[in-house]
Amino acid sequence: MSVELSKADELLNQDNRDAAQRAFDELFANIEPFQAEGFEPANTTVTETTQPVREMVVQPQDVTLETERVDFSGGLGYSYDIPESETAIDFSGGLGYSYNGNPADAQAWLDEQRRTKGERFGWAINRDRNSRAIQDMFTKDYAGLDIYDLGYDKPEFAQSAVGRIKQRGFVDDTSLTNALYADALERVFSLNRNSLGQLSRYDRFGNEANQDFANLALALANLGTTGMQRGAWARSDEYLGYMTQLAGSQRQTFLTVDSARAGRQIATGQAVFGDQFGEEAMRGIQAINQQVQNPCEGFQKTLLYDVIQELFPDTRGDIMKIREAQYDPSKQNQIQQAMAKRIESIYGSVDTTQGFLAFQQFYGIDNPNVLKPLVRQMTQRGGLEAEQLPEANQQHLVEPMTQGNYTPQATKDLKALADEQMAILNQ
Repeated sequence: MSVELSKADELLNQDNRDAAQRAFDELFANIEPFQAEGFEPANTTVTETTQPVREMVVQPQDVTLETERVDFSGGLGYSYDIPESETAIDFSGGLGYSYNGNPADAQAWLDEQRRTKGERFGWAINRDRNSRAIQDMFTKDYAGLDIYDLGYDKPEFAQSAVGRIKQRGFVDDTSLTNALYADALERVFSLNRNSLGQLSRYDRFGNEANQDFANLALALANLGTTGMQRGAWARSDEYLGYMTQLAGSQRQTFLTVDSARAGRQIATGQAVFGDQFGEEAMRGIQAINQQVQNPCEGFQKTLLYDVIQELFPDTRGDIMKIREAQYDPSKQNQIQQAMAKRIESIYGSVDTTQGFLAFQQFYGIDNPNVLKPLVRQMTQRGGLEAEQLPEANQQHLVEPMTQGNYTPQATKDLKALADEQMAILNQ
């Protein structure tokens, strides 16, 4: 039996669920299914075993081992009682210990194993208990939105949530809510699936990708952006790409990310260029962002250092503090504006030949259709972060889904019923 079980387990580990299911069906074809009535548990025994690992079935609320019914299928949904004639099966999490006896005595047995075998033994049990507790959270009503509104049942959403959490890179008490709303907002904004996950990589720096992009989308709608209007979000992937691009540049330069700052720069670019805003304008914004840290040697660097010392008197005469100001993300917009005004005061406006050539050399932007509007924005209109982002209401954005506008009610009812039946079987 152990050979067949190992083969089935190997298929399951390879994510070959169909083959694993057939293997389990063959393995247990001659074992009668669990019968709740008339079951007589075997005598309590603790034995060493080399059989494949299977964890104990533990309820989330109470650490109680149920030997009447053990799930050998790795989540495929097949559970069988253990015949008295069979050797006790190892479901201890890989430590080689098995319990086959009266469930009423299981707690005492578990306490003894933890005492003698150490913390690793308890870890296997707690892992199963926590996974069940997390699964119970999948059906919680987050301000009206639940997994059935998105067409999921519990196992389907569990798989989706795990992928999103891995993209985000950490787990906290917001992880499930974040995964639920990321899924919903991608549908609301017509984004490619899992695309918000690329931006969520930077959530560990204090950002919230779902909220940050929703804020940007609303700002773009308020600016009258073509393809970014309520109910017709045709260009969402394009603008999310810009936001992720700017966030990545911040990460390389400052070792941290402010997604809201990236959003402000995109919204400002949209306000400056209108529907002409695109990759060319984005390259111009990137060039200006990078120039604070990478001025040309000689006069340009001297000019930049003088501007920084004038803005921040505590840096005067201290090269270390000047460099720190260069790499302080909170000072970038202020330095950019002051530097543009200084160049203008020396060489003239960007609309003059001398001024245009000076700005062209300093920023490395040759295209006058890009350079002139950006310089005017810095010298006359508040810099590249002039546009402030409104606070979008995520619950309001996903409200149509809670009203059945995405998943038909019949589908939602079937998914909920399937989960209810599985919960009954797992009791």
